[in-house]
Amino acid sequence: MRGFVGNQVTLLRDGVYVGPANMVNRSENSFNLQSVELLQGPGSVLYGQGSVGGTINVLTKKPVFDTPSLIYTAPTEALGLTTSESVAGGQINRSLAFRSDFSYYASDGYVVNPIRII
Repeated sequence: MRGFVGNQVTLLRDGVYVGPANMVNRSENSFNLQSVELLQGPGSVLYGQGSVGGTINVLTKKPVFDTPSLIYTAPTEALGLTTSESVAGGQINRSLAFRSDFSYYASDGYVVNPIRII
């Protein structure tokens, strides 16, 4: 949110307060995200303290009532970065379904800068 620092922006995960953005921001994979809502402007009345600059609501994918399935992405490596994801989910009975997301992310710690200024 332009013009506001991290503690003036509230971060929600599926509508639940997680904390100020400067305390809980971390890099994460987006394979399990349904959408990200950016609500600009003061929302302190709706979302509590610190929401002067705006609110970010991260919505995760929900379980689906379908036959159980497993999706696995084999580890991929590029420029010292290794990633892999897997998702398991499905219907247990007529009123209960589950979804479980697993993510692996590893880096050798070296960042390659492709831009050279001479």
